[in-house]
Formats: sequence, structure tokens, C-alpha cells
Amino acid sequence: MAIESLKSFEYSFKTDVWSFGITLYELFSLGEVPYSTIDNQQLLDFLDNGQRLPRPIHCPQEIYDIMKDCWQTNPLLRPSFSDICERLREILEAAAPDYGYLVAIPNTYHSTDSISAFRIDNV
Repeated sequence: MAIESLKSFEYSFKTDVWSFGITLYELFSLGEVPYSTIDNQQLLDFLDNGQRLPRPIHCPQEIYDIMKDCWQTNPLLRPSFSDICERLREILEAAAPDYGYLVAIPNTYHSTDSISAFRIDNV
């Protein structure tokens, strides 16, 4: 859960970006539970101090760089999903230039860049 969600129950596309970074961590750690060694009561302090999950053993540095960008404390510094897709495309093409895959047609998906955050009150 993004740091602003833990602090103030704020959810946005930028908190989804944080969660995507966690999903990448789970994939490249082969299913390891994030923050498994940190007590729930200490997690906010851990994140507030700028600490983040370590790079999984099977994770390329380029992917870990995306994870770390997704986990920026300031939501405005996190990449958009469009930026993440572009970076992943570049990594795939560099790793397997002869690999055939479907190429997305630009501007054919819904853009979320203009939608703002909202707060969900504790129910």
C-alpha cells in the first residue's frame, strides 16, 4: 500500500503505480511476501525513513529501477503507466530484439494522466 494511503487513506492512479511496483517485486522475487520481516506497526516508519524493499535475486537492475521509481515518497515523482510501459518495452526489445510480440497502437488506450486523486474516509 502506498505511503499516502497508509497515512491519510488517499488513493489515486499514483497509488496504483506504487502497487504495480509491489506486484513487480512479487513477480521477480518468485512470490515472496513484501515486508514480511517488518511488523505492521513499524511499516510506516520504515517507508517514511526512505527504506524500500531490496532488489530480488532474480531481478535485473533495470526492472528494480522501475520498482524504486514506483515507490517514490512523493507521488508526483512516480512514473505514469505510459512511462512504465515504454520502459518495459525498451527492456524487452533490448533483451530479445528478434522476439515477436504485438505492438500497441499509440493513443488507443484510455489515458489516466489527467485524473486526480481522491480521499476515501475510514469506514
